[in-house]
Amino acid sequence: MPYKNRRVPLRLGTTLHTRCFTLVYFSKDKVEIKNPFVGFVIPKRLFKKATDRNFLKRRMRGIFAMLLKEKSFAEDSLLFIYKKDSVLESSEIEKEFRVFLEKIYANE
Repeated sequence: MPYKNRRVPLRLGTTLHTRCFTLVYFSKDKVEIKNPFVGFVIPKRLFKKATDRNFLKRRMRGIFAMLLKEKSFAEDSLLFIYKKDSVLESSEIEKEFRVFLEKIYANE
């Protein structure tokens, strides 16, 4: 699928913040997205080396895959943006993700 067809303006999403992450959340009720996605962004200005950025993305994807076993996010799109300039432990990332998911799905 061409890239321009997948683009969703970030302003259409709901933004949540913690000390280490920003989450842009696209609810199926508010934004119509043909192909829901989960994305992880590590800014180049925080980590110059691609190996460091890729390491963090792999760690974040692994933690999110573990959380998928607990709850399905098939209809929603999530974009996690890393803000901290140091590498977090897996347990800290998991805590941050759980905070986001509790905020998003508190009403269910």
